[in-house]
Amino acid sequence: MNRPSLSRCLRNIAPSPISSQPLILSTVQKPTSISSLQTTEQTTVLVHLGVKYPMDLPAVREEIKSFYSEDDPQRRNLPSLQGYPLPKNIDEYLQLKAKQAEDISNKDKKGKSEKEIQTNLQYLLSQVRTLEQFSKDLCQRLSEKDDESLKQDYIEHIMENKKYKAERYQFKDWTISELKQEIERVQKNA
Repeated sequence: MNRPSLSRCLRNIAPSPISSQPLILSTVQKPTSISSLQTTEQTTVLVHLGVKYPMDLPAVREEIKSFYSEDDPQRRNLPSLQGYPLPKNIDEYLQLKAKQAEDISNKDKKGKSEKEIQTNLQYLLSQVRTLEQFSKDLCQRLSEKDDESLKQDYIEHIMENKKYKAERYQFKDWTISELKQEIERVQKNA
């Protein structure tokens, strides 16, 4: 078998030029040292959105989710509650948000009429209700997910221990309590 030489292969795969235009050489000025440049003092501070907008759901969504994913209160990141005590659970968090809404309203009341102050407070408390509703919806979705996982575990247990012919799809529409009863019946007959 006749193989081509390595140099011939390399010539065949050499990259083709990007442009047919010749390269233009230009002179580059000598680099200037950074220390010789005059700069004004600039500092950039990154502020978490939860700090800037502590009542807005998009800004604190991850804070709320952390109550369902992190058991240790010390490990939760809650920047929107700076200056407030660390809540142990979601209920305390929402109570602190209501207190925070009142504090923000009181801080912003300078030069406003009583009606404007009340309107602002109502708006902030409606944002707290939005946070509360998101929390309830999230809890419900997680509960449904857990229920579905539990159903799958029960069906798996039945399939492993049953003494009769049955297929998984036959248990698909059964409730959790029905599946529990079937597990008890299968265990009793084992």
